[in-house]
Amino acid sequence: MDEKQFHDVMKKLDEITTLLRALAFNYLEEAKKRLLSSGVRKKIYNFMNGKRSVQDIARIVHTTDRNVQMFVDTLENAGLIEVIKVGKTRYPKKL
Repeated sequence: MDEKQFHDVMKKLDEITTLLRALAFNYLEEAKKRLLSSGVRKKIYNFMNGKRSVQDIARIVHTTDRNVQMFVDTLENAGLIEVIKVGKTRYPKKL
């Protein structure tokens, strides 16, 4: 694949990504409303920047690692976050 073909493919992928985001917007907003139903959950979500670990977030919001991990799993399954893994450490990040 030459450089022009590569750029053409990347342009098409960008277009597809834009369309998928537009199609998923309502679903994601509804999922946020449903899943960010408590003050603690909102705080946990707001600290998910890909730089804080599950343990860091738990310490900041004064809850257990397990509580944060379970919520991370729920949000990841709903497509609202991605989890960056470095070794055994997980860093949740909002999309």
